[in-house]
Amino acid sequence: SGSGGTQAGLLAGTLLNHLQTDVIGVSVSRPRENLEPRVGKICKLVLSLLNYELDPTEYVHVLDEFVGGGYGIPTPESKEALQLLAQTEGLIIDPVYTAKAVAGLIHEVRAGRWAEGSNVLFWHTGGSPALFADSIFWGGAGI
Repeated sequence: SGSGGTQAGLLAGTLLNHLQTDVIGVSVSRPRENLEPRVGKICKLVLSLLNYELDPTEYVHVLDEFVGGGYGIPTPESKEALQLLAQTEGLIIDPVYTAKAVAGLIHEVRAGRWAEGSNVLFWHTGGSPALFADSIFWGGAGI
């Protein structure tokens, strides 16, 4: 979750459709205490525009453990995520948004958030322009 807009929209859709699922954002640049209220505010606005009055605060979940040094700065976890997906799945992901989000996904899987066999959707919303922005990073990625 960068600005929180996509997460807020996904959450609004989930709530409007009464889906029994969590929408979890992985922050790439902001602390949870800043991003969660932002997501909640945007979501509440969307819901009110659709005449659905609900305070979404309790449904907003953001992980901020993978921000590291800030936007655009890879972390050890994001480097591991990038390498793991490239080596095991043949997927090339950007080191700015997607690698930090995948690091969050990997962490949650390893922590046992979901039971084996659960359906988990990783919603990727961009990052392609940053794929080859840092040749020094890619040169040392060990892929």
